[in-house]
Amino acid sequence: MPRGSKAARSASPAGAVRVGDRISALPDAVLQHALGFLPVREAVRTCVLARRWRHLWRSLPFLRVVDVEVLGSENELTRFVNRLLLLRDPGSALDGCEFDLRGFEDVDPVYVDLWIQHALLLRARVLSLSLPWTPLYKPFDSQYLSTLHLNGVQLSDNALDCSSCPMLEGLEITSSDIYASEIWSPSSKRLSIVNCKFGLDHVYGTRISAPSLIWLKLEYCSGAPPLLEGMTSLESACIKFGCEDEDLRMEGCYADCCAECVFLMILVFKLMGVSFKVYQMPQLWSSELPLPCLL
Repeated sequence: MPRGSKAARSASPAGAVRVGDRISALPDAVLQHALGFLPVREAVRTCVLARRWRHLWRSLPFLRVVDVEVLGSENELTRFVNRLLLLRDPGSALDGCEFDLRGFEDVDPVYVDLWIQHALLLRARVLSLSLPWTPLYKPFDSQYLSTLHLNGVQLSDNALDCSSCPMLEGLEITSSDIYASEIWSPSSKRLSIVNCKFGLDHVYGTRISAPSLIWLKLEYCSGAPPLLEGMTSLESACIKFGCEDEDLRMEGCYADCCAECVFLMILVFKLMGVSFKVYQMPQLWSSELPLPCLL
């Protein structure tokens, strides 16, 4: 084959690079969408691939701060996240932001609060927080937030006052300690509270006020069952409630009786015409209240 032939040039390594680099020719929006599925540390590392990729990470539509153990220490994590947020293009819309800090138990709560507030300033529509029992005190304040996921946090004071989030429709709380006296979310349509402890130190449970709520889930929670208020739009509910007592006397709840609280919840749902399911724990079946007749 002649040295300078077209076939030889197309088979050369340089030709292969040109064909393989078609990915870089894609529009920025397509590349950034794809990078948004990666842990953000891996997305940032793509900046060394070529000049074309140098600043793409600064405008990702979704930030996933996950798999943080690879950073080695709390100090490295703090430095990385600080630079990540400060160097982001402030004009780029942020569809979602996820902070999964499990694995680091000693991250400074002050920094965690700053990261949350910064994500909200970047107009995040979806915010997912998996924190190693980090206390949260401040309410969320955003005109753009539509979905909020909280996992493994301690919620106190006004942390669950969502009245400053007019677009918030979905609120999910899992494996958390709820010390807040009230969950107030005027716009939420879906509320899920699973495997949480209501830790108020008095007989009255946390008040849940959500006038726009359509769907409610309360599963595997302990402590005083919450008080439901103003749910005039509720259509469907699912309740799985129990008590921590092993002797079935149901005295581990801060209320007088776990079964009685759930009984009152069911009665309210019946009167409201709400479609609901109740999955009783063995402790509830052992009570003297006529719960089965309501099912």
